[in-house]
Amino acid sequence: MTNLPISCLCLALLAACGSSPDAPETPADPAGPRVDVDELKWTNAFLEPANLIADEIVIEGPPALRTHMLARQDSEGATYTAQTTAKGFLQELRAKPEAGYVELQAQLDSWKLVAFRRITWLERPAVGPVVIQATGGASWQGVGNGAEKREEVLQFRGEIER
Repeated sequence: MTNLPISCLCLALLAACGSSPDAPETPADPAGPRVDVDELKWTNAFLEPANLIADEIVIEGPPALRTHMLARQDSEGATYTAQTTAKGFLQELRAKPEAGYVELQAQLDSWKLVAFRRITWLERPAVGPVVIQATGGASWQGVGNGAEKREEVLQFRGEIER
């Protein structure tokens, strides 16, 4: 009878050493595969220096947008918000009404952007073009070539190489 408990103990240890062949080694990521934004392709459309000035500037682009965009935050004259939406990651600089004259400043690659009411940039999850729309007395000037455009609404599009 003394051999029975030892043999039961050996069987229990052997059973504990085995693993289920169907069990995954690591759980799946619910957000999907990770994207390295540094490896994503980008457009060359905004590499030549230019200035874009308007009341409002709206930018939409692919996941790499955050590595090409920067904005100056002025807590006295503007509010900054960032939120995840169904369309992607939305960021906004908005002039405070009580602040009076405010220049909201941002940069996309070599383009300097100035808006007087608001600048928004939406980073979409899907790869697609970079689109800039400037409204309200929009003015664009190429720095090196002297080119100029003035309209109530200006739109620029940079295609992403595939």
